[in-house]
Amino acid sequence: MGGKVGLVLASTAVALLVAEVALRLFGYEGQQERLAVEFDDTYGDVEAESWIYGPPLVPGGRFAPHQFEHEVNKPEDTWRMLFVGDSGTAGSGVGARNAFPLQFRRIHDGGGRVEVINTGVPGLTTVGELRLLRDRLLVLEPDVVVLGLFMANDLQHNLTQVRGARWPHAGWIRRHSALGHLLFLRFLAHSAGTPFSPAPAEEHGIPMNDYVGGEFAGYITPVPPTFRLAYQVLEETLRQLGELSREHDFELAVVLVPTLSTLTRELRFPDPEDTRRWSRFDLQPGERIDVGQPTREVMAICARLELVCVDPTEALATHLGADAILEDDDHPTVAAHRLIAAQLYRRLAQEPERFLGLPAR
Repeated sequence: MGGKVGLVLASTAVALLVAEVALRLFGYEGQQERLAVEFDDTYGDVEAESWIYGPPLVPGGRFAPHQFEHEVNKPEDTWRMLFVGDSGTAGSGVGARNAFPLQFRRIHDGGGRVEVINTGVPGLTTVGELRLLRDRLLVLEPDVVVLGLFMANDLQHNLTQVRGARWPHAGWIRRHSALGHLLFLRFLAHSAGTPFSPAPAEEHGIPMNDYVGGEFAGYITPVPPTFRLAYQVLEETLRQLGELSREHDFELAVVLVPTLSTLTRELRFPDPEDTRRWSRFDLQPGERIDVGQPTREVMAICARLELVCVDPTEALATHLGADAILEDDDHPTVAAHRLIAAQLYRRLAQEPERFLGLPAR
């Protein structure tokens, strides 16, 4: 009996090994994600090449997010502004040099004493950004922290952080096993809306980590229960960021990075096929689409927490419209980044001593 069990186990192990080797040799749909992404329970699904996986920041050292080198120790008489966020802050599609943090630096000279550090990391969640700031970036002693809130996915992707304990070690398996990653993707595709789904899903059966579907779910009104949870997670995260700012004596501001739908005031995604698909989605009786809903919800959260939050949607819609978003992408164009920076500066300049290190006018 024991010999038969051993034979079965050995045969299974060989079959799994053969499958793993075959997938690595011949590839499979979705394999690039495994190769390029670190499935991090602390920060989110982050680019494996990200600077956050480099050496730790220590006093007296240096670090170079996006190839821009900075001293860890804040130089004397320097006003240090730290920008944290995900791909919308990092400058995906246009490069960090054209992203709104450095565009902001070009607007705000500050007599040459202003230092802007863009620590945006594609794939980071707002929950991950709080953890990154709290655990690793406070050594930089920022005077101001600006949080970029990427409205296309930050709200729903935060939910993956609060469910991480439900699937322990899943990230390690997805990263190190082609077979494990493939099975995870297939399971994810067929388990949406079930109690066993590894992805947060609201009652319409839309996984919250479906890039386009998750954004679409945020436009459904009344707000679905799972998306209401997403707002609660965001509010608690921003509340903790506010507490952190008071404990460590830096100012905090939030800037929204809008979606194509909010800019055009209609359900619209960069890929026309996505627009057609989700426009045909069967809503439940009494439901409708309201593309302005997420922005209003976030701004209401900011008001309750008494946070400075900058919403550039109206300016972008008026001056750029759909041209604010890259073609076949959901990230801002260079012109949009420039305008986001201008709107951010306009608001912070209302309190120059607090946010810009300048004398009050």
